Amino acid sequence: MVEIIIDVVYTNKSEEAFNRYEKSFIEVIEAEMVFDDKKVNCELILTNKFNDKMRIKSGLTSGYIGEGPHGTLRVLKKCGFDVDEEFIHTHETFKLKK
Repeated sequence: MVEIIIDVVYTNKSEEAFNRYEKSFIEVIEAEMVFDDKKVNCELILTNKFNDKMRIKSGLTSGYIGEGPHGTLRVLKKCGFDVDEEFIHTHETFKLKK
């Protein structure tokens, strides 16, 4: 199993890092948003068909209206998930599977 950890603060930097690894990460089959209320921190965990993980910390978020959730939506759409703004804005945590 391979694990890629992206730990940047800004949404645009998180998306840039995702875009850098997107083609080599192959087919994403699962996406999970984890929220740590003690650290007030979100982590988007993408899992591909080989069970490799890409952990995007801080820059992509959910559960409110803002740039972080919009970045999350763009990444999930690129991964082929059928989600909309309302879902991202109203779910602080989630787990999606294809």
